[in-house]
Formats: sequence, C-alpha cells, structure tokens
Amino acid sequence: MNQAALAKLEISHDLTFLCEAELQALKIVINKMVTKSPIKPCTSSLQGIWKGKGFERLNNLENVLKQVRTEMHAAILEKII
Repeated sequence: MNQAALAKLEISHDLTFLCEAELQALKIVINKMVTKSPIKPCTSSLQGIWKGKGFERLNNLENVLKQVRTEMHAAILEKII
C-alpha cells in the first residue's frame, strides 16, 4: 500500500474520535485546501495498449469474449464453497 493510501486510512480512522464541531471546522479547512490546489485528473490514454498482443488474429472478438465469459460463469457456478 502506498504512503498516500496509508495516510488517508489513518486520517479516516482518527476522524471517528472528533466531535461534530471539530468535524465542521476540519471540513472547512479541507475544502479550502482542495480548492486551492486541486488534483488534476490523469489524462493518459490506454488506447492501443493491446496492439500486437494477438487479438488482431481473432475474427470476431465480441463473440469470443462472450463465449469466454459464459465458460467462466459456468465454471464459477460449479465450484463448491
């Protein structure tokens, strides 16, 4: 788990110990911080990530995917828990 995820987890745990007035004050501070420096969304594209991996050789990819999903669904239902 990365450091940011750990920090968020610790913060969310610590929030359970704050009273309502402190939560409201903290909300104001966080809103100011977020509007001051918003995180820009990732703009990278995944287009072409599977190019050259062999999927080009499949004539009807949609039907193949549907068949594989059906087989996986049946296999999952057959498992005994």
